Amino acid sequence: MKFDPNKPLDLAGEHFAYHKYEHYAYLREHLPVSKGKISVMKVNLLSRYEDCLALVKDSRFVRNKTSITEG
Repeated sequence: MKFDPNKPLDLAGEHFAYHKYEHYAYLREHLPVSKGKISVMKVNLLSRYEDCLALVKDSRFVRNKTSITEG
C-alpha cells in the first residue's frame, strides 16, 4: 500500500478513493488515531469503533455549536 504514516492521509485523494478499505484496515491495526486532510482542512481520524463511541459520549467535545459557552 502506498501510504506514509508520517503524512496526513488525503481523504479527497484519488489513491484513497481507490484503496479506501486497505487504508481503513491499516489504520485500525496500526494507527487508530491519525492525521488526515480533506482538501485543505486538517482533521484527526479515529478508526476504531470503541474510540469513536468514547468520543461522541464525552461531553468535553462539542457536537452542537449553539451550546458553546465561554469560560
